[in-house]
Amino acid sequence: MKNMKWNRLMLTLLGVIIVACASPSARASQASLTRKELNALIASARTPQDHERLASYFRGQARLAKENQADHEEMLLRYRENPTSHRFTKSPSPDDHCRTLIRIFADEAQQNTALAEYHKRMAIELGKKK
Repeated sequence: MKNMKWNRLMLTLLGVIIVACASPSARASQASLTRKELNALIASARTPQDHERLASYFRGQARLAKENQADHEEMLLRYRENPTSHRFTKSPSPDDHCRTLIRIFADEAQQNTALAEYHKRMAIELGKKK
């Protein structure tokens, strides 16, 4: 009986650990930097590891922008499905709001992806010089 309780406890703890490690916030924190840390790393990046860390950060930022873009695409669909409850004539309309942010987040994702690729290439180049 004591052994069964122990096994159940261990399985529960293992499940919690797996869920925590797989959660988006756990993955995001692996590459997260404060603004101060980011600026310091940009100013001092000289090694392949520095540039890999920057590439990882900007890939994460691109991923967040894509998530925000998808959220606003979904929001736009919901507003369009229910137009009668959003009839205010003043601008910006919910439609304008969503379409504008969809474009902004798409551009942000593209720019962050390009910057991540730049730092990845820098890491590769610096790795070749050693």
